[in-house]
Amino acid sequence: MENLIVTGGSGYIGSRLLKALDKNAFRIIALVRPGSEHKIPPGIEIISADVFNPEEWISRVPGKSIFIHLLGVSHPNPSKSQLFERIDLGALKIVARVAKECNALKIIYLSVAMEPSSLMKDFQAVKRKAEQYIIAQNLSHVFVRPWYVLGPGHWWPYLLWPLFKLLEVLPATAKQSKAFAFVNIRQMITSLVYIITHLDAAPEVIEISDLIKISETGSY
Repeated sequence: MENLIVTGGSGYIGSRLLKALDKNAFRIIALVRPGSEHKIPPGIEIISADVFNPEEWISRVPGKSIFIHLLGVSHPNPSKSQLFERIDLGALKIVARVAKECNALKIIYLSVAMEPSSLMKDFQAVKRKAEQYIIAQNLSHVFVRPWYVLGPGHWWPYLLWPLFKLLEVLPATAKQSKAFAFVNIRQMITSLVYIITHLDAAPEVIEISDLIKISETGSY
């Protein structure tokens, strides 16, 4: 039985992923901040600790685990650039160092689409630094790069849907608009479960188009 270490398990994506994973196939351990334990589904082991204080939790991490790092700033927007550096990048560096020390089999990192965007350039820059840090640590990895995941509490992009559809058919904007296509929470969770259960065949980078394909066809 493989060990899965999930950071951000109490969040928008993480809480749904924990419910979807087969608890008979994996030993699933959620690292959560104190006070968020009640957000974790039954049957999941919990490490209640501050991710920024690895001495609180590293001894409880089994060796040769698969790390799924979902922790990050909620509802990212340009006004949160300092938080991106402190939380997204800061937490990732600590988790990556722990993963390396614990001889992790793989780290699955929730990144972001990297097609240049003036609106979210700071967020993309931090995610790029995080990816580069994982590579520098020589960790076997999968970078998952959605743009925006639609779902409860995350519906506002639907207001822009007609505009995005128009941009998709205009030659000057078609490439960029497709690179920023939305996936919904069902597609995201379906894809993550597939990636985790078919990790040996997973590419190192999974773009939006790959996520859509996995959710629709059940294959890479």
